[in-house]
Amino acid sequence: MATRRTITTIIGMSATALLLLPAGTPATAAQLGVPSATRWYEGRTGTVQWAVGSEFMQLLTDGGATLNVCPAAKVSVDAGSGVSIVSIPVSGNSVIQLNGRENGMDAVSTCAITVTGNGATVELTGLSFTVATAYASSIGASNGDESLDLGTGARKKLPKRATRGTITATSPVIVTSSAFNDLLRAGPVPTMTSDPVNLGLFRLVMKVKAIKETVVENSEG
Repeated sequence: MATRRTITTIIGMSATALLLLPAGTPATAAQLGVPSATRWYEGRTGTVQWAVGSEFMQLLTDGGATLNVCPAAKVSVDAGSGVSIVSIPVSGNSVIQLNGRENGMDAVSTCAITVTGNGATVELTGLSFTVATAYASSIGASNGDESLDLGTGARKKLPKRATRGTITATSPVIVTSSAFNDLLRAGPVPTMTSDPVNLGLFRLVMKVKAIKETVVENSEG
């Protein structure tokens, strides 16, 4: 059985935000407008750098639980800030739209993470990461046969086009969903609060291929 890495560092989100945000990128909700030259892309492979929120990590620690990541993930620590960042390989999940009304990009990973404590384990597979202009950004996963949002965040302005075949986007802060809180409280973290807590933020870097918009013709009438 492969050994999982346990994340024990409590991450300060203010330092993480400075570390992850590209220079000159505003951390504000997107302004919707009239689209011009909407661009479409097919997501290929990439990496998500996920900084787990200090509030969430503290609740796990206080409840006697640990967060474990798959062997494919890489955990690094920034020498200046002491911030830990979990890097996870991802692949494209759906068509990416930029410079339009429904801008959004997402990716999925085969990496599984677990929360273990108090004789119970919650395993989360099929991790998904979404940054969007017209709807909520989110982190999702599957727990057994059930799909759930681990947390959601605000809308976020995306770049207008890919740069050298790559799109990079940093999410807003993601807060936990009530369903995720309930799942943890019923198992490994009995002291988990029912209120939304800071789950962190992530930076998604995806290699893409430009494509033409797929038009579905209506054959009725």
